Amino acid sequence: MMESFSKQSDYLAAYGSYMAQAMSLGVDEGILGKLSDGSQESAEILKEIVTNGADKIDELNASFAKLDEGKQTFAAVMAELQTYYGSNLDGMVTELEQAVADMQQYDAAYQSATDTCQGIIDGIDDQWDAVVGKYNELTLALSGAFAPIMTGAVTAVGQFHKRVSFHK
Repeated sequence: MMESFSKQSDYLAAYGSYMAQAMSLGVDEGILGKLSDGSQESAEILKEIVTNGADKIDELNASFAKLDEGKQTFAAVMAELQTYYGSNLDGMVTELEQAVADMQQYDAAYQSATDTCQGIIDGIDDQWDAVVGKYNELTLALSGAFAPIMTGAVTAVGQFHKRVSFHK
């Protein structure tokens, strides 16, 4: 346990030393603020700045300033979008709901199919007697037309049956 405390103490001392050296080199306060979380990653970045980047502090600060400017621009754009969409969102939702409702044609299609089917039923019912009358006319006409043929066929079958029965 004492060894663990000793390691942590050494780590924090090295971390503090890197932070102090980076400050003395003129590293931007914004960068130092981002690297002041005490994490291993931040300690490694501070160490890299102090040991290998002393001659590039101005470049580092300029890059951070551009990055920070980009973040601020992004935040401003996001705020504008939120303001725009926040004020127009209710209207957009209403329009979308109306568009979906306009596309929903189930009730109209159901009613149309019901009316069509009932129309067919009513039409058949209304013309029933006429249809049955025409069917009867057709039956009589066909019976008359095929009677000679059918009579001959029935006679032929009857004679064939007699011959077969006779030869048994």
